[in-house]
Amino acid sequence: MTRLFTFKSDELEPLGRSKIKKLESCIIYYIYQGRNAWHSTWVTQYWSGCMHTTLESAKENAERLRTQGSVFHIQELPALAFRSAKGVLVVTQINTLQPLRYYSADAVSSLPEGFKRIKGGRENYLSKGAPLMGVAMSFLHSSRFWREAPPAENSVITVSSSDSNLTLKKLTKAKLCTFKSSSFGGGYLLSWCQDLSRQVNISSLYVQRLSNGFIDQVLDR
Repeated sequence: MTRLFTFKSDELEPLGRSKIKKLESCIIYYIYQGRNAWHSTWVTQYWSGCMHTTLESAKENAERLRTQGSVFHIQELPALAFRSAKGVLVVTQINTLQPLRYYSADAVSSLPEGFKRIKGGRENYLSKGAPLMGVAMSFLHSSRFWREAPPAENSVITVSSSDSNLTLKKLTKAKLCTFKSSSFGGGYLLSWCQDLSRQVNISSLYVQRLSNGFIDQVLDR
């Protein structure tokens, strides 16, 4: 089972200090138990370990989490995978039909008056040689790289792995799927089927555009 956990700079310093070698667009699998909220909007809550590299891994996790009456969903999500010699940083966005739509490769605002640029800070982090710590910070909801700031929670998700050779499914299809579990009793594995009632059209367009815009050379800061 291959889960991706929340990127924490204090715990993963070698990864944060490493530099981008390659940027890929990929699909990751988000397992959740949702609830209908205001005006029947489907709200999902992020928790560390809910993102997986394969559908099989997400299903295995559901088996570990299941209790009587549990119903799980697994959503395919488009994501950016930043590879370095020390591991992989993966960025996606939940609770939206257009993940990373408002992220800009180039900073869209200057630093507030009185603030200084961090050491090694850049105007563009989607380029070879950029530090992964800076990449992660550029996706914070308060960063200068958002044309429209996302919510502070349950929105942009940054996860990581220390495995630099981590296998990820390439983003090659336009339509992404949602799967739903059903139970036939505690003595049986959960059954899964494509959930057509939750077959929303999550766009991979903006993730693909950011990936295609990767600058495969070291830039001056």
